[in-house]
Amino acid sequence: MVFTHDILSFYCINNLRTGVFIILCRFCELRANYDQAQDKIRELERETESQRRSMEEQEERHKTMYLKMYMKGQEAAKFEHADQVRRHKYVHLKKQEKTWFFTI
Repeated sequence: MVFTHDILSFYCINNLRTGVFIILCRFCELRANYDQAQDKIRELERETESQRRSMEEQEERHKTMYLKMYMKGQEAAKFEHADQVRRHKYVHLKKQEKTWFFTI
């Protein structure tokens, strides 16, 4: 009976050792995968940050371009208004000249 108990204890301990060894092997595999995943995460974070900076720079360029376009439009509107005022004065002066000419 003692002999059987010792054999069972030996097999149980042996099974436990085998189980621990399998778990450690699996842990090492998973740890390698985990480390690779962490490296990939860091790489993607760097790429994301680079893309974010690029988009901010592009947005800033667009804002500057739109502001310049707006200012050019304002300037064109001022010139157009000044041109209309000149045309209006010219037409008004011509009417006055005709009126003056016919009144003499």
